[in-house]
Amino acid sequence: MNLKSYYIPELFRRYFEFWSEETATGFTVEHARFKPEFFGEGYKIFEEYAGNILQKITCDEIMTHLDAVSEKFADPCYVRRIIAVEAVSKATGFSVESCARSIDLEFASSRMPEMAAALRNEFGDYTVLDGFIKNDNLKGYTKAIPNSPVFAVCSSNIPALPHLSIMRAFMTKNALILKTSSQEPFFTPLYMDALADVGSALAECAIVVCYKSAEHSITDKILERAKTVVAYGGIETESYFSKKVVHPKKLIMHSHKLGFGVIGKDFIGCMNSRQLSELAAKIVFDAATFEQRACLAPHVYFYNTSGNPDIDEFARYLIVEFEKEEKKMPPAALDPAQSYRRRSFIDSQIFSDSVESVFESGSKRSAVILGSPKDFPVSPLNRTLFLVPFVKNGEVVARLTPLSGYFQNASLNVVADGLAFWLEELPKLGVSRICPAGHMPKPTMMWHHDGMPALAEMVRFIDIEVFDSNAFKL
Repeated sequence: MNLKSYYIPELFRRYFEFWSEETATGFTVEHARFKPEFFGEGYKIFEEYAGNILQKITCDEIMTHLDAVSEKFADPCYVRRIIAVEAVSKATGFSVESCARSIDLEFASSRMPEMAAALRNEFGDYTVLDGFIKNDNLKGYTKAIPNSPVFAVCSSNIPALPHLSIMRAFMTKNALILKTSSQEPFFTPLYMDALADVGSALAECAIVVCYKSAEHSITDKILERAKTVVAYGGIETESYFSKKVVHPKKLIMHSHKLGFGVIGKDFIGCMNSRQLSELAAKIVFDAATFEQRACLAPHVYFYNTSGNPDIDEFARYLIVEFEKEEKKMPPAALDPAQSYRRRSFIDSQIFSDSVESVFESGSKRSAVILGSPKDFPVSPLNRTLFLVPFVKNGEVVARLTPLSGYFQNASLNVVADGLAFWLEELPKLGVSRICPAGHMPKPTMMWHHDGMPALAEMVRFIDIEVFDSNAFKL
């Protein structure tokens, strides 16, 4: 299979060098490297060229083009999707079924209605991105201006996720340079190729490159002209960009975060066996979809033992559903070191004073660890879920508080009378999204990722105030 780790519009290919290599997985991969001339004249020419295209096209037209590509990737028979599933699976270890599910989830929330809803959610009248619109509150007019160019740095923990950075840049009319993960550089070029396939001028408005994160000299040169930076990564990545991206540049940093779930008092006490299986299946879906490698996924479910079935009984329901899930969506392939670390972690829990039982699937590739650790239990990922009993809600908060600010998604499953407590406490812990079990991997485009506007952060505004409505012909 021949693949590219880059996407470069034809007009700008003269600013790059190209070479190919064979990978251990049997791919022939063509790479691109910046020539010094790009950081001289090329960067400025790209910014102006892409900016002109984006200003001449309306938001509705942009969304129509993006929707056409989403429709293609939602089709299991689309050739670029087929290539992407195989390539991403071999590059990351995710099963092909897992990659396919991830693409389905990503593009189900990337259609025209969802995009329009996200724009309205943050801008109200999103034609503010097309030009000045009347603003009665100002007695004048308002316009949103792209904070361009955007530099996006992507991760590989969720298959197909990088397309979201492209969509957000284009929906706010920003030219984009995107650095893919060197572990998985294939999906993004395929997505941009699909934009070219549908004849969209947006295909001229992004450059996709792949290089090692340690090559800071390249990143530093890109940052010199970038006005908005979107980055995914851990503590080191966050530290690097927080030092490099200073006012008036804008940093939108998505650092590593944790997810968890709560089953409250009396929530499942009246459920029959079928209903308990359905709830367990939803929890397993949350944990298995991205192999717990995403900020959306749960590491632990806190289980109130008051008015609910015995916790051991529910743990067995979870393992049954993990067994079923393995048949539908096989777990990721782990390298020997990853497999050893996971196995060692689970085996160590058997001898932990805080652990009561360890339940595993027949393959030992899924596990439920039942116990009462003093602190928040962070799993070794890859379908290893803690189930922690509690009686008083304050017990859960006490475990969560030391990691306040590191939480993202909470699955809340409580009766109506227990809702108020959690809606007061979870925001204090930095949680930015609350949903029921079975919805953790399926956020809408309207979600304020890390508590920030996903789109409005990528523009600036200009206002015309205190003028009679007839003063301007806008």
